[in-house]
Parts: sequence; structure tokens; C-alpha cells
Amino acid sequence: MTVESGGKDRGDVVEKIPVRNWWHMLLYAWDLVDLRDRLEAEVEDAPDLKALLTKILVFLMKHQVRRGLRGDYVERSEELRGVRGRIDFGETLRGLSMYRGRLHCEFEEFTLNVPRNQIIRSTLNDSLNRGFTQTERESNRDKHKRLVSDLEALLRMLYEIDRVRVTRRLIASELRLLGRNEREYKLMLKICEMLQDPSMPDSGVSSELEVVDWMQQREPRIFELFVANFYKLRLGNDWSVSAQEWRYWVTKEERGNPGVRLPVMRPDVVLTRRDSGAVVVIDTKFYSSVLYDSGSGPTVNPDHVYQLYAYLQSLDGNDVRVRDSSGILLYGEPEKEDVDFCTEIDGHPFRVYTLDLTKEKWEDIEKDLLELVKETV
Repeated sequence: MTVESGGKDRGDVVEKIPVRNWWHMLLYAWDLVDLRDRLEAEVEDAPDLKALLTKILVFLMKHQVRRGLRGDYVERSEELRGVRGRIDFGETLRGLSMYRGRLHCEFEEFTLNVPRNQIIRSTLNDSLNRGFTQTERESNRDKHKRLVSDLEALLRMLYEIDRVRVTRRLIASELRLLGRNEREYKLMLKICEMLQDPSMPDSGVSSELEVVDWMQQREPRIFELFVANFYKLRLGNDWSVSAQEWRYWVTKEERGNPGVRLPVMRPDVVLTRRDSGAVVVIDTKFYSSVLYDSGSGPTVNPDHVYQLYAYLQSLDGNDVRVRDSSGILLYGEPEKEDVDFCTEIDGHPFRVYTLDLTKEKWEDIEKDLLELVKETV
């Protein structure tokens, strides 16, 4: 099954990107690609991204329950018959606890009922309560029943974990607390963040189009992060890779209104060859159509060209170490429009390239990205 990607008109769906390819892009975007091999079997035959994310979340949480959930110590204050931790004499006296043979104590207690587990438990519960789309139910009834059964069994295991209202802020605060060895928890919380998105479609009529709309809101950012993290991981020590790094215009004396500033430039990805100083600036785009008919033939979007040209010019003026710089307009290909156009603008090699994200083998997509840089420099 695939997630469809269309143009401005929801009905204008002209190509399909496999769900497993979206999954690979998400793992790169989340910087968790090292987990993909052990999750490969779970990715097959998912009807859409929502079902896939739920399936992965159930798989990971079941594995975590078998290994032992991560808990933490929490502060507790309670009236007890014996001494535990520190005695709160003030509260003991105010409550006359000693006359009942009790003391008010403050102590730390280890518990599994902590926010990270509460977030996952609540997300799983919400997924079960919302149900699944008609497409998900009908694509494979046996697998749908198995997923629902696994969800219900897992929630029974988590009966001691409280349900909470899940917010982006709560998830973000928990992500900040995770250590390096808690990558599975990081993946689970990232999945919860997507599943808990209020704009994510629930079951109902036009469910496929709702999934398309939900994905379209996130496609550009997912694609951008995927490209940046892919090159960080795969280009090795020969290149340095920066993403969304601030670049400033080369200006002279400023006059006129005090406090007025030019906007800061933030190219999506900048690759710098360590030995030669050569630079490749990549501007990622995710549009339903790369070219348009200007009346004199197929034309690249001028705004995209001007933006990338500005990035290249800023490199020339700001960094004397840059020996030569190239620019790539890299389009995630939501429709079958193969474009590989090369030219030179003011001495800068300039390339417009569409990456075919519909390929059956994910390895072929990675190969295309690596070849793109080799051929450009």
C-alpha cells in the first residue's frame, strides 16, 4: 500500500510513494536510521502511514515491556506508621500524626508510572479508541484483527500506567531527558508525536484523502531533514554537512531607518569538501510539479532559482575559503516528472534534479543521492 501525494487539488493524485519509503525517510529525519534493520519486517504490507506507525509503536513497546520498562524515582509525601526517608516534623505536628502512631515522611519511590510511559500508553489507547480507517480494515482483515488484538493485549499489560493528556510540550520535555542509550524510547515518542497530531485523520469518510492532506503538510520538512541527515551519515569524513545554518548578506554601510535588517538566509543543506573547500548548496523542495509552461517551453520555478542563486552569492562574499560552489535544486518527486537539468550561472554549476521516491528498492534512492553529489562536484 502507498501514501498518495497530489497537487493543490486533493483529487489530483498523479503518483504514489510507497509507505516503506516514507518510513525510511522518517528514520533519517529523526536520526534513528540505525534501528531500521530490526524493524524491516514490521514495515511490510502496512495500508498507510498511520497504521504503520501504530504497528511499529506496538512492536517496540511490547519489546520494551519484555525487557523491562524504564522508570524513575519520584518524590512522595505520605503519613506512615514507620520511618521512611525524611520525617516532615512540621506536617507531623500540624496533623497530630504522632497521636495516631504515625509520622509524615518524605521519600523517593521508584515507579514505572512516569511521563514517557504515560505518553505511549495514552497514544496507544487513543489509537484503539479512534479505530482505523476503512482502507486499513479492508486491506487485510486478518492483519487488522491481529493489530487490534495486540493493542488490546498491550494495554492490559500497561494497566498501572496512567493516561494523560498528550501535548507537544510534554513530548518535547521527555525527549530532552532521554539518554544516548534510549533510542527506542526516542523513536516511540517521535511516533507518538505524529499519531497525536490533532490534524492527523481519524476514521471516517474520505479517509484516504485525509491521510494525503495530513502527509502533504509535513512532506517538505520530512524530505528536507531526510536529505540533510542522509548526507551527514553517508558522506563520511570527507565532507562537513550543515543544515539550516544562518547565512548573512554581504552589506556595506547601512543608512536610513535604524534597526531595520535584511532577512537572514537559511539554506537547507550545505556540503563542504574538507580537502578542496568545494561547496554544494542543496535547496530541497516538495512540489506536485517541478516545471511549468511559461509559453516558451518547460520552465523551472523562478523563485526557487533566485533563492538558490542568492545562497551561492552569499557564500562567495562571506567565506574566502570557498574555492567554488555549486547549487542543486533537489525536488522530492511526487509525480512522474523526471528532470535532470544542468547549467552554469555566474560561474556556479547549477543543477535541477528530481529524486524518484517511488522506486521499489530503497537502496536505489540512496544510491541516487550519493551519485548526485559525486556528479555535481
